[in-house]
Amino acid sequence: MNHPLASFIKRFLSHYLPVQKGLSVNTIMAYRDALKLLICYAADTVKIAVDQLQVEDIGEKIVLGFLDHLEQNRGCSTRTRNA
Repeated sequence: MNHPLASFIKRFLSHYLPVQKGLSVNTIMAYRDALKLLICYAADTVKIAVDQLQVEDIGEKIVLGFLDHLEQNRGCSTRTRNA
């Protein structure tokens, strides 16, 4: 079964973070920016369009590769690589 990633991210940013967690707009924007980087990295890695990504496309290999990408290509340390 396929689960479009975009719908989960939209609900996460528009409902879960502000309503359930009560996070500030700035914090939500930081989450949004980090997720945007992850999504672009994942789409490039699995060679599909961003709007075609499924939840199932984001596995351990993608996440670990993304964290390495942040360190190596964006100069983020392990402490700051969340964005």
